[in-house]
Amino acid sequence: MNIRNPMLEDIKNNYPLAFEAGIIASMAIEEESSTKIDENEVGYLALHIGGCN
Repeated sequence: MNIRNPMLEDIKNNYPLAFEAGIIASMAIEEESSTKIDENEVGYLALHIGGCN
């Protein structure tokens, strides 16, 4: 199921470190589960990671 993330560009521009952490997290998830993580989902991961501060 692909869900468009309407905040993706804002997340990339305003929270680049959290987005980069989301990319790293998605790579780990892909490696463990053999599931492709879409960039929109990376944005949602970044929100969760950034919200932990």
